[in-house]
Amino acid sequence: METMIERRSAATRTMLTDYVGDHPAHKRSRVWGVGLILVGALAGASVSTAAFAATSLLTPGPAFPTGQPTPDLPASIPAPAGVTPGSPMIVALGDPVTVAFDGATTVALTSRPVSATHLRVTVSPAVTSDDDSAASGGRFTYGTDAGGNNPSGSWTASDIAGGTAGGWYDFPLDDSVTTLYLSSDGAHAVATLQYLTHVPTDLGVNANGDTYGVTGSSHGEPDLIAVVATNGQYGYVYRSELEDADGTAAARGFSSPGDALAWQQTGAGATHVIPVYEADGTTKIGEFQVGG
Repeated sequence: METMIERRSAATRTMLTDYVGDHPAHKRSRVWGVGLILVGALAGASVSTAAFAATSLLTPGPAFPTGQPTPDLPASIPAPAGVTPGSPMIVALGDPVTVAFDGATTVALTSRPVSATHLRVTVSPAVTSDDDSAASGGRFTYGTDAGGNNPSGSWTASDIAGGTAGGWYDFPLDDSVTTLYLSSDGAHAVATLQYLTHVPTDLGVNANGDTYGVTGSSHGEPDLIAVVATNGQYGYVYRSELEDADGTAAARGFSSPGDALAWQQTGAGATHVIPVYEADGTTKIGEFQVGG
């Protein structure tokens, strides 16, 4: 019997398939949130869904490279249930492709779906019974920047044993992106490539008129930023309180590097605790720590 989750997944898949096909893309700034991932939505494959909050403070994977391409994204839609407002809906296009490498190699990206806005690259060690060169550890880089401004990562034997070896990243695509650059220190690795369409979602607005959602979306910074509290609860902190705690507010008044250094020394080792709320901005559900 089909479950409610399966019915909702199918309905969401149909909505996004129709939406991506009918709505032309237009220029938007890059988006750092991660929302509902629909695997195989445009390829007739089975569908799985996963929703989780992500902010620049909590995003998995490597640090973001600077100066990235700016993809043409579809127009924004309201965030469906289970997706943090401002996070993109992510639609997988076609089937994934794997590329094995043990040094420097390149992959041409010129033949890609016209609606692809991003390329998800997942790198993992290739350990087999015939070749265990990756088993003791390895280091890799992967990305679309020919100059080397790309993510990097490494793994150890304990990472492999614990199932945490490797990394992934969604690379934005535009006309300037033609090649994926892969490199390892000699350890055998496998890169899995999956083209995606990121469909932006709107920020939410609560009864007080405050916007809420992920930081770094194409809609600007919300009044309430999505975080995970120290108790594991997903909620929101006021941007103003977060900026007071992390030094963003103070930095607006700095006139020299010495001002920044003095602020850092004054607050060295300090832990700032700010409340975490539900989307209404009034119901406290936990705390968020900055520093320490």
